[in-house]
Amino acid sequence: LVLFILGASILRQCEGLWCVACGSDVDNVNRACEDPFSYSPDMILECNDPKMNRCYAKYTFQEEKATWNRGCCNTDNEKDQECNGENHEQTETYEIYRARCIGDICNIMDPRNGGGNGGGENGNQDIIIVPSKNNDSTRLSGTIGGILAVVLIVISIR
Repeated sequence: LVLFILGASILRQCEGLWCVACGSDVDNVNRACEDPFSYSPDMILECNDPKMNRCYAKYTFQEEKATWNRGCCNTDNEKDQECNGENHEQTETYEIYRARCIGDICNIMDPRNGGGNGGGENGNQDIIIVPSKNNDSTRLSGTIGGILAVVLIVISIR
């Protein structure tokens, strides 16, 4: 029983950030992933890699075709364009809008609107940032709380 409680406490604190993960393009249309976003439980992904520290939404318009992508990204990887690319890029051949956010299932916004109704980091907007489950202080306090609970159970059994 003690090992079960300790294990459950530690596992809970090791959970990663949860993001909407989906895509939609001309060949594989997924209207739920587009704007307006429509929630579906099968679109939720736990970003198990602790380096994946943001959720993102991206809209690309190229050759008269729109593409939507949502998922996890890593701000520490400079090659990760979903996290580190410009919020808006436009050339003669394509236009890309990106928005990022911190917090579980926050990437439901339309990136063309500067982030809209998700939390995030888009320009100078006032945005509420909710700490994710992979926040180190939360993990530490949860682990200490779990250990304390186990100690109290062991003491009460004696």
